[in-house]
Amino acid sequence: MFSTECLLGSSPTNSWYSEISSYNFGSPGFSSSTGHFTQVIWKGSKQLGIGIAFTSDNRTAYVVANYYPPGNVIGSFSSNVLPLCSTTTPVSATTTSISVTKNTTATTTIPKTTSSSSSTTASRISTTTGTATASRISSSSSTQTITTTSTPTTFQQQALLQHNYYRQLHCTDALVLNSTINAIAQTYANYLAANNLFQHSGTSGLGENLWAIWSSGAIRSVNGSSPTKSWYSEISSYNFGSPGFSSSTGHFTQVIWKGSKQLGIGIAFTSDNRTAYVVANYYPPGNVIRSFSSNVLPLCSTMTKALRTTTGNSLTTSTSRPTTVSRRTTVTGRT
Repeated sequence: MFSTECLLGSSPTNSWYSEISSYNFGSPGFSSSTGHFTQVIWKGSKQLGIGIAFTSDNRTAYVVANYYPPGNVIGSFSSNVLPLCSTTTPVSATTTSISVTKNTTATTTIPKTTSSSSSTTASRISTTTGTATASRISSSSSTQTITTTSTPTTFQQQALLQHNYYRQLHCTDALVLNSTINAIAQTYANYLAANNLFQHSGTSGLGENLWAIWSSGAIRSVNGSSPTKSWYSEISSYNFGSPGFSSSTGHFTQVIWKGSKQLGIGIAFTSDNRTAYVVANYYPPGNVIRSFSSNVLPLCSTMTKALRTTTGNSLTTSTSRPTTVSRRTTVTGRT
């Protein structure tokens, strides 16, 4: 559920930066469809001022950001809008599986999204060269679910099914895919793959699990259930008699966290197809301190036997089937 009441400063910036997908670094210049992105990262801009105001009914929030010196100066794009930094980190010659979890709190918006319940969230963006940009966000209610008509990929559907299979074992309601969160996860997965990096996004308002696999040979495909199985396998280290956060069980607790209701997940491959990065985001985020006993439920008594006979699956796969190794780190959510 998203509301203007909990709009954080990261939300407008996330929206503006998302225009990177339309920017052509090979042909730098101004475009009304990328002007927000170019101003956000404009090298020559050194100072920022930003403000937010709400209408009397709290259904519309206006955000104004000003930059000095101004960006989007004609003829100066190549020297001020720089491409993503590259990395020299080598790819391992063996297949490796890594998982990381992070949980924080906030919301985000994308342009022109609607839901079947007729709630609406829209983003209107206008840009003038050398000046600040403006985004208008409105909704028909102060609290709403954001969805779009985009069809989930097979990978996303597989991941959702695996999440919900495990959640039902703990008598916890199923997650639903949220296309806005899918877009956030996919955008960051693309970034990780493009730069061959493995680090958290810093996106506020969402729980985050990361997973990566790399191989000496090309990875032809990854089943959406594989990352989820890896994260859930941490159940063997979780003590339900003493509920709480641990870096060795944070992925598991986020997967079955009762308070999380929506899931977004994306996968991207490096150019040589030897590394795949997976980003999963959850809303509301899990792993909230002092909330584990009510959100991380033990196995339902009727499902215990089923778990013992169905969770002995391998956690990662590769076409060349080299040895796999798993390493995880976890960051907790806010209280």
